[in-house]
Amino acid sequence: MSDLSRRRFLATATSVAALAGAELAAQTSAPKLRVQYTTGGHTLPLTQYGMFEDLLFGDLDTWVVPFPHPFDRINDPGGPDVIVLGSYVTGDYPVEDRPHIQKYLDAGKGLVVLHHAVGENQTWPYWYEQVMGGALIQRDIPGMPRSGLRQWPRTRITAVMDHPITRGVKPFVLPPDELFYNMWFGPNTKVLFSTDDPAVAPFHNGAIGWLGVHPKARVVCFQAGHTDQVNSDPRYRHVVHNMILWAGGRLTDTVTSTR
Repeated sequence: MSDLSRRRFLATATSVAALAGAELAAQTSAPKLRVQYTTGGHTLPLTQYGMFEDLLFGDLDTWVVPFPHPFDRINDPGGPDVIVLGSYVTGDYPVEDRPHIQKYLDAGKGLVVLHHAVGENQTWPYWYEQVMGGALIQRDIPGMPRSGLRQWPRTRITAVMDHPITRGVKPFVLPPDELFYNMWFGPNTKVLFSTDDPAVAPFHNGAIGWLGVHPKARVVCFQAGHTDQVNSDPRYRHVVHNMILWAGGRLTDTVTSTR
């Protein structure tokens, strides 16, 4: 390398380091986003809990509130800006829990729904028609076909919508996971990420990640998240982190890139 090339390299590296330092300082000076991670009803890979210990998630103040009755205090002062659902309650939410989560959503807060949680509240139409915009149907409901499970495909994930969550996220192959097919989707559901898995792809443009339809809250859903391999994958974590930031109002016009 010539002296001129070395000088250019060092100048560029110094500029990049200074920019990264400025961005880090801006992030650390901002209050951390308050995140409630809710589990229960089904086992979860420890790597999903560990995801929130990743340095990437260091801009979040995360606590775990499992079922039963995880929503009792979400509307209190200091409550969450974003709720991340990693749970799987096979029945509907108890009647006494519903006003809390409805009030929270009507206040314009954030909700990120991961993997099994997309199958909650299968007989509570408000939840899948007015909040999620999609439903994993595993019981007999008149007029709605049953959904199915697909294990363990290695599928290519592609962003299909220009959105703050998807910008800079390049297509990648998801490690072996559990995906769902024949899901119900509403007419206004917007797909963020699609899969090329032959069982899933024919249904609603192969939706694996999509925006919810609540008129006030920021809701986003992602099918993936069943296995240790997926929850450990830095690309999966990057997408989930983007979803949380967007749901919390921290990711608007920012262009993101993969790690």
